[in-house]
Amino acid sequence: MNNSLKTGAALLSTLAISLALAAASSATDVTKNKQISNAEVQTITVTAKRMSNEQKVAYDQEQASHGVQTVVISAKRLSPQAKLAYDKANASSFQANVQFNKTLRQTA
Repeated sequence: MNNSLKTGAALLSTLAISLALAAASSATDVTKNKQISNAEVQTITVTAKRMSNEQKVAYDQEQASHGVQTVVISAKRLSPQAKLAYDKANASSFQANVQFNKTLRQTA
């Protein structure tokens, strides 16, 4: 059980580092590209199902035999209606991101 907790923590820390690197590289791209349209801004949401103890043990044993851990990230494209609803719900944070990106461009 302790090994599965370590594996889970390692997976989460790897995912966090990957997301941080992706955010840093996208922020770098923002400073390099002066003209970025709103269509190019993407949001990533990470979700996962809770595994039972048996599933955790089976997963850990399978991964131990490979010696390499893999993080799988999947996404689905939103319909125009779903995107509009999402954008309306997140309008204030979107405006904050726009202001932040403008500030980045001005300091570049």
